[in-house]
Amino acid sequence: MCMIDPACLSLGGETDCTDSIDNDGNGQTDCDDWACFLDPACGNGFP
Repeated sequence: MCMIDPACLSLGGETDCTDSIDNDGNGQTDCDDWACFLDPACGNGFP
C-alpha cells in the first residue's frame, strides 16, 4: 500500500504529469500518481 511505502512519500513529487514516466520513483505514472491529482492534464482539478 502506497501510504506506508517510503517511495510514495518522495518530496520531489511527479515532475511531469503527461510524460508516461514515473518521475518520482514511487511506482505510479502521471495521472495515477497522487502528486498529479490536481494537475489539469489529469482532469481532477477544481474549476
